[in-house]
Amino acid sequence: MNLQDVKDYRDSLQQLYDLLDQLFWDPATPGPAKDAIYAINTELSSILTVLNQALVAADTTQLTTLQSSVDEVNAEIRKAQAQVNTWIKDIGIAAQVAGLMDKALALALKVFGVPS
Repeated sequence: MNLQDVKDYRDSLQQLYDLLDQLFWDPATPGPAKDAIYAINTELSSILTVLNQALVAADTTQLTTLQSSVDEVNAEIRKAQAQVNTWIKDIGIAAQVAGLMDKALALALKVFGVPS
């Protein structure tokens, strides 16, 4: 497992988390979107915590235990991808979110071998 790939994956998840958090607090974001964003960000937060701990320890065993969590968050991201345009009225932000979702899924494949 390449640690640089893991760092890139962690960074992409952090960017996605930050952008979704912004959208969560935006008054224009509809309630159902807030529920989905909250669910995704809760899972992202858990994964980010373990990734950060593992990177500090450079412990690949700890990273491989993330497999089921990565599978779950990828499923949530894929579901959310289909709804991003209905959640977000700003086309630029919607494009950013979609791009970060694509990047996170691609890096999950690279790091964990998880198909997107």
